[in-house]
Amino acid sequence: MGLASSTLTITDTDTAGTIQFSAPNYSAEEAGGVALVTVTRTGGTGTASVTLQTTDGTAVAGTEYQNATQTLTFNTGVLSQTVPITLLDDGGAAGNKFLNLTLSQPGNGTSLGAQAAAVLWIVD
Repeated sequence: MGLASSTLTITDTDTAGTIQFSAPNYSAEEAGGVALVTVTRTGGTGTASVTLQTTDGTAVAGTEYQNATQTLTFNTGVLSQTVPITLLDDGGAAGNKFLNLTLSQPGNGTSLGAQAAAVLWIVD
């Protein structure tokens, strides 16, 4: 009897999941000094990463909030992270203002979800 040979192909279908903001809008009191923003991961295995960045809307970095660019890493089993955004009290009653929150640069096979952008309202 002779030996038979065959080829086995293994396709890796594991992904690092989908990452997005938990809500389209967040709000925090200016006098509170910090806003908490939640980023969630759905599905996937292994390590996933994404970059969160703030940009000016009607609120101006350095005056109403502290500009932030941060890489978030989700290890296996981590489904959400809460990110603090520092708010600056401008001392006046200038009314409510907003800044933009954006997720980008998904890493390790991560996909961005439908909610890859959000708005943070600073309540004066």
